[in-house]
Amino acid sequence: MNTSGNTSPVPSRRSGVASRAQTVMFRGVWAVGALAVIASVLLIIGAFAANPRAGESGQPAALLGLIALCFGGTLLTVGTLARFVVTKSERR
Repeated sequence: MNTSGNTSPVPSRRSGVASRAQTVMFRGVWAVGALAVIASVLLIIGAFAANPRAGESGQPAALLGLIALCFGGTLLTVGTLARFVVTKSERR
């Protein structure tokens, strides 16, 4: 005797969930992005703390800080978008 609940196939939950390697990669991307953003903030603070009267120039530190900020921000954005796509596929 078949009931309507027994005839439907059980969907595989494994296909919609991110694999362990993907999860580790997303966390790795976020970690690298966060470290780049932290380093950029420290470089920019160091650039503002430079004393021009003593012959110090904050320009190299500020430039490196801005480059690191762009790099870190990009990595954080990509990691966030990738996580959003994976969680959206889990809901299907």
